[in-house]
Amino acid sequence: MLFNTFAILAAAVGAAAKPLGRPVVTDAHLYAYGKDIGGLPILRLKGVSPNRDNILDNAYLVNTTVSTNPAVHNVTFSCTTENRTLQTSGPPEAENGTATNLFAFKKDTGLATFTDLEDTAATTTGFIFFGSMLFVDVDHHMQAKWVARPVEVDGQALFQIGWDSKEKDAIPIQLNTRAPMHQ
Repeated sequence: MLFNTFAILAAAVGAAAKPLGRPVVTDAHLYAYGKDIGGLPILRLKGVSPNRDNILDNAYLVNTTVSTNPAVHNVTFSCTTENRTLQTSGPPEAENGTATNLFAFKKDTGLATFTDLEDTAATTTGFIFFGSMLFVDVDHHMQAKWVARPVEVDGQALFQIGWDSKEKDAIPIQLNTRAPMHQ
């Protein structure tokens, strides 16, 4: 009788328990940490590119307030669970009217950008948060090969975010949802 009571109790607890899954990240900002980069936020610059190659929507680290440059926009990230995309808020459209609400990196250049799900030239899925750090699932391995490259756009010093760059000036960074202590 006592055994039956424990068996029923264990079955009831097991049926009521929710399975553990990956935490969903919503309404978060991403900050970069690396050598001489102490928690700069990821911002979106609309309509500019360091080498003017028609990349309309790049991800940058900017050491300035949003109000000083009308092309700079704050970005809020939310990670979906089904295809592990990073949805973004902020300016929703590129100049051609295409929705650009996904954080991605270009497969050929590694530049971090904002794009749409139809962009086959960019990696738009596989983003995973482990604690507060952002990783990418590459062939079933969690990787964090984020880099920041110093660039200048219209006289403003910035860092262009990228993935797995072999450039000499690329600084390895960690992307994290934790804001720096000085903010």
